[in-house]
Amino acid sequence: MSILHDVLQEEWDRVRQLAAIYQEELALLPKGSLTYKMIRGKAQPYLQWREGDKIKSRYVKRAELADLEKSLERRKELQKAIKRMEADQKSLEKVLKPEKEWRRMDIKKIDHYNSILKEQRPPSAEELQQLQAYYRLNLTYSSNALEGNTLTLSETKIVLEDGLTVAGKPLKDYYEAAGHAEAFDKMYELAGKDTPALTEENICLLHRLFYSKVDEKQAGKYRTIQNYISGTEYIPPAPEEVPGKIKELELWAREVKETLHPVIFAAKAHRMLVDIHPFLDGNGRTARLLMNLILLKAGYPIVCISPALRKEYIEALQVAQRADAPSDTPFIDLIAECEMESLRDRFRLFKIPFPAR
Repeated sequence: MSILHDVLQEEWDRVRQLAAIYQEELALLPKGSLTYKMIRGKAQPYLQWREGDKIKSRYVKRAELADLEKSLERRKELQKAIKRMEADQKSLEKVLKPEKEWRRMDIKKIDHYNSILKEQRPPSAEELQQLQAYYRLNLTYSSNALEGNTLTLSETKIVLEDGLTVAGKPLKDYYEAAGHAEAFDKMYELAGKDTPALTEENICLLHRLFYSKVDEKQAGKYRTIQNYISGTEYIPPAPEEVPGKIKELELWAREVKETLHPVIFAAKAHRMLVDIHPFLDGNGRTARLLMNLILLKAGYPIVCISPALRKEYIEALQVAQRADAPSDTPFIDLIAECEMESLRDRFRLFKIPFPAR
């Protein structure tokens, strides 16, 4: 992506993390406001707050009054700051998200722009190596950030290039970044082989490489308990159904590979693997690696879903998973948008004018 995009992404990360810190501090501060009641002719301080439909209050001792006033003032300051940060995040997201006019993308346009890139500017061996390193960093950062990993883009770069942990960040975040980079390398290696992309072996291998540093015993192993996806009513298959569901997914891939467009095939494979949720954790990241393996094998750029698109990403999956009138269309549209954004990046990186729309 462009230097400007990376700078904006870093700023979005900074605002997100600072807002999270402020939210944590806010949670520790007393709620409500000070009020005074006349008791035996004297104004006595009370803290008053709302719980549900009820108004509650408690007497404030004179010894704690000054500190309480400071805490309540700090609460107001934090609330104002968080509100400003939320507005800043929304403004940044407008720039970071693909343009709205690319919604319901015509797949033929993706093919057209991809063919122009291949014909006008085939990358050299050195450029291919640089592209691989670029996507290794950006996919690792974005895919982990979608799942709540707190490392920023620059912090992920430190982890991958210098092998260093980042002060103040959970060790799990470091393990996820290092593991994802290993899985990414294997994805690139598999893309160069004349073998199917969507196989049970590849799915388990990608998960094992990603997750082995987090939990070696669970890495590459199907779950043995029921899991649930937060924020959705959809319930994945029971653990005993998982192996059969993966076999069905593999069979489906063989049947539709030659008839579905690669971008649609990759998006559907991603969604279907997330539906199965075969592993205890790391299902989304494994699905995105699998999706990009399919795209690479078909000659399309890697898709990085910006964490600024997390809400749209989750909502599109929920539409596909709902019991009433499920639809893959919003999710396929989103992946197509991101694929188009990757193509636009290639044009910028290789200094080729983007074709007129």
